[in-house]
Amino acid sequence: EFIVYPDVFNPEVFPSSHVLVDTWLHLVQTIKPDTLLEIGAGAGYLSVLAALNGAKHVTATDITQQAVDNIKANIDKFGLGDRMRAVRGSIFEPLSESDRFDVVF
Repeated sequence: EFIVYPDVFNPEVFPSSHVLVDTWLHLVQTIKPDTLLEIGAGAGYLSVLAALNGAKHVTATDITQQAVDNIKANIDKFGLGDRMRAVRGSIFEPLSESDRFDVVF
């Protein structure tokens, strides 16, 4: 069960989210990317699932501090601090020029 703060996007609100999650998990389990970036991660739902299902290093970004705090709460809850990071910023803004990703979502 994920932590979802009140003002952060909750994927459970939309029934079609389950189709996206199933497709996402299949992709991550098949590719098993070394590095993965999720832009606009909200509570970090897909990022955490990616880390739990084969992605080695995951970066989750969002433009709001509340979402980044929410992502960090889920990173802590699932013990993924050594494989995940949450950063605040718009699109690629919070990333360095040396950051490279196998999958960008």
